[in-house]
Amino acid sequence: SSSGGGGGGGSEGDGGGGGGGARKRQRTAAAAEESVPVEEALSLCGRLLAKALIEGSSCCVDDALPMYVLEYLVTDNVESLDTIGGALAAMEVTRPGQARLYRLLLAPGGVAHLEGVYDGALKECDLIESPSRPDMTSTHANALVTEETKQEAVLRAVRHQLFSERRRSLEALKEGFQGMDQPRSGTAASQQFGCYNFQHLLSTLPPMDIALRLRGQPVRGGGDVWRHLRFVRHDVEFTAEGETKMLPAPEDKYGLVQAWLERLVCDDPDQGGFKREELQDFVQFCTSRKTFRAFVAHDPALDDIVVRVYTPPPGRSYCPTASTCNRELQLPCGYADAAALSRGMREALQNHRCNEELQEDRVSFAYS
Repeated sequence: SSSGGGGGGGSEGDGGGGGGGARKRQRTAAAAEESVPVEEALSLCGRLLAKALIEGSSCCVDDALPMYVLEYLVTDNVESLDTIGGALAAMEVTRPGQARLYRLLLAPGGVAHLEGVYDGALKECDLIESPSRPDMTSTHANALVTEETKQEAVLRAVRHQLFSERRRSLEALKEGFQGMDQPRSGTAASQQFGCYNFQHLLSTLPPMDIALRLRGQPVRGGGDVWRHLRFVRHDVEFTAEGETKMLPAPEDKYGLVQAWLERLVCDDPDQGGFKREELQDFVQFCTSRKTFRAFVAHDPALDDIVVRVYTPPPGRSYCPTASTCNRELQLPCGYADAAALSRGMREALQNHRCNEELQEDRVSFAYS
């Protein structure tokens, strides 16, 4: 969602005025004792994914779900992890820090470079960041990594971390996705809880169709993005916390900003327009996703990105901001020309990209 927006409530948890803090701790402890097992929660997630697919709802899976997980849900294999491209792509999503390590290793002379980092010979178990490093494989765990064997070593390390260690979790997700975690229809339990088997219904959808529905349509060019933009001229004074934040945008400035943004989104990169990666960043900046819904019918409430053009208060020069919950880009109209808007928009995307990378680094080894 948009930046800011405080943490809500909290007076009871502060413990002020008596036993509020103690009551909160008691509830937290009780909730921990009654927490749902991981496999059961994953089975429920799998059922929700299948239900959204079958009903054709607007629910979409976040881009952070690796492709090999979708592959395993639909088939009985994770063949994408058997290629360097697929393995590194999965690691970029789940453990970007490890992915950078592997790219260094796979570069020419990478083994010697990492041997300097590890201050000694590089073994395959050194390529794994996990609690069960020594148990990777009895055959390869202590094998030395060389320039000739480094690609196979990386593939084994990735498969161990992303598939072997998560086998039970993936199976639980798949059982829920296919409806195998519930009693078969016709039994008393299934009638009581309204459960049914998704496997037959999902078998009518090709694997690529399922992956597309879960992930969404990729951004292929500026035309894709421009079709989703809906401009709104801000026409009232907006005040928050006693401070004026937005003023109405004049008609002439509103038209100029709209034309300048169209050039930035739709022009070729060699003419100053966004590159494809920047278009993806732009969509993510506005919606928190890099893809669009994979449904033919266009729903303005679910598909449009609102571009709200406003005037900053006197003496203030705001940069573009966004509210991802509302799929809204807030764009100030104080730019002198198209080049100034381009610089402001690109600076906002660069800051957003840096924040995303910081978040990835913080959770890179917490993926489970």
